[in-house]
Amino acid sequence: QTCALLQSCVIENRAKIGAGAVVMEGAVVEEYAEVAPGAVVHPGRRVPKGQLWAGNPAVYVKDLTKSDMAHHEDDAQAAADLAVEHSTEFLPVGSVYLDAEKKTVA
Repeated sequence: QTCALLQSCVIENRAKIGAGAVVMEGAVVEEYAEVAPGAVVHPGRRVPKGQLWAGNPAVYVKDLTKSDMAHHEDDAQAAADLAVEHSTEFLPVGSVYLDAEKKTVA
């Protein structure tokens, strides 16, 4: 899954940023707003509460339904649960792995 790029912007609570989206300097994504995957929100733009924006540059697509907005919290919780599930796959900060590599090469 592709990550989003957030550059000196404001993302309010319960906003949803799609995979591969870019939100540029000074942009604001308000509560319950959604930026579609791959969209580019240009500098200084505001994505109002409860709206879906898509494209490059990102433009208004539609108002989200209450059901759409309710899914934002469910999606966020699912992502957090997945992160916890996979958190042990990452090495701790440090250089112990370098010693381990030396032992396997020798």
